Amino acid sequence: AKQIIDGYNVKSNNNNYEVIELEKRPDCSQIQSYLKTLTGASTVPRIFVCGKSVGGCDDLVKLHESGQFREMLSECGVV
Repeated sequence: AKQIIDGYNVKSNNNNYEVIELEKRPDCSQIQSYLKTLTGASTVPRIFVCGKSVGGCDDLVKLHESGQFREMLSECGVV
């Protein structure tokens, strides 16, 4: 997922883009539980665009291949 996003030249210092490495956090299980409540899935990655969940890695690949992901990022002003 990070490789696809990096291909859009979205900068990690952009206020609209953040990667959170759950496995490095002591509250990993609590965050995954919250993700399940919020999105219906606790697996990672969970990708959000403009604050809206667009799914996981497989969903991102489909959005990327269809061109929809670029449209979403453009609408948010991230690319």
